[in-house]
Amino acid sequence: MRTVKYFMMAVLTMGLVSGLGMFRAADDAKPKYSIEDVMKKGMKGKPSLCAKVASGKASKDDQKKLLEMFECLCKSKPPKGDEGDWKKRTEELVSATKEVINGKAAGGKALQKAANCKACHQAHKED
Repeated sequence: MRTVKYFMMAVLTMGLVSGLGMFRAADDAKPKYSIEDVMKKGMKGKPSLCAKVASGKASKDDQKKLLEMFECLCKSKPPKGDEGDWKKRTEELVSATKEVINGKAAGGKALQKAANCKACHQAHKED
């Protein structure tokens, strides 16, 4: 009888530990930067971090930071609108930023085109 009791305690403990592990994994899946963070830190300002990167005037650290922000943007869900369109737009931002980082000549123009605030806001920004 005592063996069954210990066995049940072990099973319950393992269930608890694995359950807590799932909550931890869910927290890790949350992007480091929210949509609001990306807009404030990456897209606003004179010049914005995005504009600096597109013009080639940003440091390597700034370029990597912007890339990380845009990758977080890809992982986020749009406040409104089609998720497929959101994914396409955010992946274009990531791709163009990678082109700039890799030194491709067309990268800056591609980033400026992908960072079209008005078009994205009309489709995805909540009123």
